[in-house]
Amino acid sequence: MTHGGLSSLNQRYFLQGVGLRLLAAFLMTAMSAAVYAVAEEAALGQIIFWRSAVALIPICLYMAARSEFPQALRTQQPGLHVVRSLFGAFSMALSFLALVYLPVANVQAIGYLAPILVLPLAAIMLGEQLTKVVIGAVIVGFGGVIALLWEALSLPGEGAMIGVAAGLGFAVTMAFVRVHTKRMTQTEHSSTIAFYFAVVAALA
Repeated sequence: MTHGGLSSLNQRYFLQGVGLRLLAAFLMTAMSAAVYAVAEEAALGQIIFWRSAVALIPICLYMAARSEFPQALRTQQPGLHVVRSLFGAFSMALSFLALVYLPVANVQAIGYLAPILVLPLAAIMLGEQLTKVVIGAVIVGFGGVIALLWEALSLPGEGAMIGVAAGLGFAVTMAFVRVHTKRMTQTEHSSTIAFYFAVVAALA
């Protein structure tokens, strides 16, 4: 393959990655809105269970469509799945708890701390290089999150403080989960990672 062909292939992968990340952000926001809508009537554990258990259906269908089922259920790194799944389940619980006490917009704003915290973790755990442009963007983004966080702190009611604390906990744990997941993709199928996370979260 020529240098130009390799560059074109990398660019295509990059654009696909960006598109998938944008779609994931949209779906996560839609899920947060749904959780917020039912939080007053359903228990937190019940919400987490159904979110995780029902997710097994599309995950298995995805495996089947890619001819990975049931081969993708095998793993040589069970310890990595346990760590990722437990942190992921705890992170999801904190996110849903924040939605019980705060509006969706505020929870999403606090959640933006996660990709900011990912950068130093990626540099430490994965050895990724941080450019000046990336560092500058992080500083600007961090300032915006602090402004939105200040607004959340000014919301009336004692529950707002619980929501903010849960939101911050979600951001920190999710940052670790994303970096840990990135490391796992070197040896594990993405569907395998999602499957075991859904199983552990539903059981928890």
